[in-house]
Amino acid sequence: MTARARILPYLEIAAVALGLLFLLWLFLPSLLNLFSDSAVPSAENVSTMRAMVGNSPRQLENIQPFEVPPNHFASILAALRPYQIDKRPAAWQELGELDIRCKDESRVRIQLYWTGNGPGAFQDNKGIYYRGGTDKAIEDAIRDAFKATNP
Repeated sequence: MTARARILPYLEIAAVALGLLFLLWLFLPSLLNLFSDSAVPSAENVSTMRAMVGNSPRQLENIQPFEVPPNHFASILAALRPYQIDKRPAAWQELGELDIRCKDESRVRIQLYWTGNGPGAFQDNKGIYYRGGTDKAIEDAIRDAFKATNP
């Protein structure tokens, strides 16, 4: 048996292993998202929410952090949906932030970004980027909640 013939099975195993590692790298974020919806909790699971908006590309007034009224939780969270993991986020302009306390005492911080077109973008406190909702819908939902606190 030649040296080449002895090495060939090891090369085949290495090629298969590298292929499996590549597939794992490619699909792991999506698989994790199937088992965890922690990026955006349901409104029923939220006990408090603070929001702020600044740097609006629409030249609207900045909104300092404020307590979101509970009857606006659902509309703000719905503005982020549907969403999916973004494996290649761009360097978007920051738009605002949501600081959410859930009824199970967990905390979810969502950094909001303005993409300028297509779906909106946000990052959760685990550092995972998502694309979902629209820029305008996200900003408008927060502004509507703010107006409700300052009639």
